[in-house]
Amino acid sequence: RGAKVGQDLLGDHMQTAQTLKARRNGSFLAICASLLFVGCNGSSSSSSSGGPPPELTLMRLLELRGLTTLQQAVVAAGLDSTLTAPGALTLFAPTNAAFAALPAGELQRLLDPANVAELRALLEYHLIDTRIETPTLKAVGALMTMEGSDLLVDLPGDVLFVNEGRVGAANVSATNGVLHEVN
Repeated sequence: RGAKVGQDLLGDHMQTAQTLKARRNGSFLAICASLLFVGCNGSSSSSSSGGPPPELTLMRLLELRGLTTLQQAVVAAGLDSTLTAPGALTLFAPTNAAFAALPAGELQRLLDPANVAELRALLEYHLIDTRIETPTLKAVGALMTMEGSDLLVDLPGDVLFVNEGRVGAANVSATNGVLHEVN
C-alpha cells in the first residue's frame, strides 16, 4: 500500500511492513510491523523499568524518524499535546533539510516566544484534521488545513507533491494519524 521505490532505508522498512500487513491482514502482523518500525530505528521498544513501549503517536514518530527541528517547533508552538492526543490527523512533516532551507535567521525568529502565534499557524498549515493516505490523496487537489488555508496536493505518477515540496516517506502510520515527510 503506497509503497514507493527509492525511499530512505527506514521508509523502505515501513513500506515492507505495510505491504506484508496488507497481504495477510492480521493483527499479529500489525504488531510485528510496529516492532519492525521501532527496531529499524535502533530504539528499544521497552522502557528501562520493563514497562510497555511508548504509544506510537505522531509526536513519537517525529522523534523516531529524527525530525528534530519539527519536534522542537511543535513543542515551542504548544502543539505537542495535539500530536499526542487520540485522533486521526494527517501531518505533512517538513524534514530537517526543509527547515535548513529557510532564509538565514527565519527559524530562530519563528522559535522566539514572541512569535508563537505565527509559528503555531505555520505548523497548523501542515496538519489536516483527518487521516489521509496516498491512495486518497491521488483523488484530491487541495486539502483544508487546521490553519484554515488550502494545501495543494499533486500526485503525478508515483511522486506526491504538497504545494511544491516533494513527499519522501509517505503513509507512516501512528496511533493517532499518518505522517508524510516533505523535503
